[in-house]
Amino acid sequence: MTVSFGNADSWTSGRPTRTATSWAVFTSSAKSSTVPAMTSSSIKPSVTPTTFNKRNNWASQRVTFATLPQQMVAIGSDNILRRNAPDHQIHDQNLSMIKRREQQVNEMIAGKKFPKPHMMDEWPAPSEQTMQKWTNRHPSFQTYSTHYMQAQRRILFLADIAPSKRFEAFETICFKRVLVPTTAETYWSTWLGVQKALNIAPCDSDARVTKLMKARSGAYPVLFPTPASLADMELLVMTFQLALPSLTAIAMASFILGQRISDMIQLAVADIQASSDYLMITVRRGKTVPAYSPPYTLWLRRNSYPSETLIQVT
Repeated sequence: MTVSFGNADSWTSGRPTRTATSWAVFTSSAKSSTVPAMTSSSIKPSVTPTTFNKRNNWASQRVTFATLPQQMVAIGSDNILRRNAPDHQIHDQNLSMIKRREQQVNEMIAGKKFPKPHMMDEWPAPSEQTMQKWTNRHPSFQTYSTHYMQAQRRILFLADIAPSKRFEAFETICFKRVLVPTTAETYWSTWLGVQKALNIAPCDSDARVTKLMKARSGAYPVLFPTPASLADMELLVMTFQLALPSLTAIAMASFILGQRISDMIQLAVADIQASSDYLMITVRRGKTVPAYSPPYTLWLRRNSYPSETLIQVT
């Protein structure tokens, strides 16, 4: 791929004005594309690459820049292009686990996809003493959801590690299990909850690690599932309304009202009131109720579609 950069007012390295320099950019793409030169009168060029290396982690590939006259010979050979930009990144085995995890995270943020290991070791087991403290923790810390307490149990091994080595142990488990930054942040927050449950004094570095995990999570490009369309939901109703009428109604209500289906499943008969024009649904149980918000009521117009739905919080 050949890229030509023209003069820009932001250059401060003493480049002569109104000049253009061509650079060869080596990627793993088999074909090359040309980007028009930028000049001071045309800062935003029209970039239309003829090809992209789709779904091949192109954003994380190493690129080698060299002046065009020196690399013209290499441009004509696809084999040379691919040799200069390998398809995968090899981690330096001499680096510490912290550095290797940092490199892994940077590649994830850049768009590289890491396959999950075929065989993963079990989560490290905590000591008997730690397990005893976990079993005897205050009953109020045993009222969380089963899913959350299972996550706490997985990360419990950190209680047996010295505070100075805890971050390295956490980064090691994240590296080996190829945890994406958002999942790693969730587990670190879970560990902070375990500290409170077991009355473990916080480490001075906890705040810094928390800030680091949040920064990585915010930079990571999360790929959300494709949302269901109205046609998808109509197909679901046609398929399951006879066999599973209650669950079909819950799924459609969740879709129209924009609610968590796990919250809608917990509705009781007393939470639903019907009138001639509206169906009033009061949400009293769910992920954020009552921890973060009080119970709220949703008003659903009869025979409504998403564009006609009236939602009012009372």
